[in-house]
Amino acid sequence: MENDNFNIIMKKLPLSLIDINDGQVEGLPRNPRTWTYTEIENLKKSIEETPELLEARGIIVYPYGERFVAIGGNMRLTALRSLGRENAPCLVLPADLTIDKLKEIAIKDNGSFGQWDEQLLVEDWSGIPFEEWGITLYDDEPEVTEDEPKKKEDDGKTDFKIVLEAREFDFVNQRLREINDVPEQAFLQLIRGEVGNGEE
Repeated sequence: MENDNFNIIMKKLPLSLIDINDGQVEGLPRNPRTWTYTEIENLKKSIEETPELLEARGIIVYPYGERFVAIGGNMRLTALRSLGRENAPCLVLPADLTIDKLKEIAIKDNGSFGQWDEQLLVEDWSGIPFEEWGITLYDDEPEVTEDEPKKKEDDGKTDFKIVLEAREFDFVNQRLREINDVPEQAFLQLIRGEVGNGEE
């Protein structure tokens, strides 16, 4: 696949050779995107339902020694690992690409131009599971500061959020799945002390 400025090679690579962008490439900051467990689960479902999209939009990787760093597609990489996949279609960038160009690719790959016509989506695209497909409609809730907790109906439940880096997410997700196929249930089992300490 040829570009005006440089050549990109498209090939399948083993996931074991691809690393999340943790800032290991000198001058290139770590991946600036974060995601939730639900977003990963929705992406996994999307990959399984529409594998053609993954083939058409591979992970953008940069050679780094004997390995590769994901410049674009860190979330797809995480989802594929969670699915137990062994390889993925990749767009391999040339090793002599400048740091400035790598930064540009990383940000633009994660960016989004334009906006959804939400009324059109609701009226003409009804029946679509937008949230499962990664589309948030009518996201106009006012921002809540730490001094002003979000008010909600008392349903007896309390929300809390754990923020993990991509590598940490992979590790925690894998360990939870060793306890229970449903990570949320595994987490609750751990909190309740229902998981043994390994002693028979």
